Amino acid sequence: RPRSMIAVFSPAPFSRPALAGRLNGAGLKTAIIERGRVGGTCVNVGCIPTKALIGSARAAHKARQGEAIGI
Repeated sequence: RPRSMIAVFSPAPFSRPALAGRLNGAGLKTAIIERGRVGGTCVNVGCIPTKALIGSARAAHKARQGEAIGI
């Protein structure tokens, strides 16, 4: 059986792993080629880490308010 590979190019780096996963799930061989970190800025230093930091800060803020609500 001939072997072939699909190269995934996308202007949105965060979509590449999802697309490669779907193609792989369909039985196709895939490769993700990145110049830097896989996933790009959003996944590594932008959106997702920022949301995690904001969520942690919100949880800490709520924990500090426990005494005011009787905890």
